[in-house]
Amino acid sequence: MDNTEPKFSDIIFYTSPEGNVSIEVIFNDETFWLNQKRMSELFGVEVNTINYHLK
Repeated sequence: MDNTEPKFSDIIFYTSPEGNVSIEVIFNDETFWLNQKRMSELFGVEVNTINYHLK
């Protein structure tokens, strides 16, 4: 059995070509929380787009 396969509950960290790793996520009550800036990076949109959808 190959234990290197990600499971549903795993968090996978990605490293930039420069070797930088960064994560700013809060896990609370089985939910991951991101601030608006991180959400915009995740979805590839501007922060004001996230703000619009939150309103």
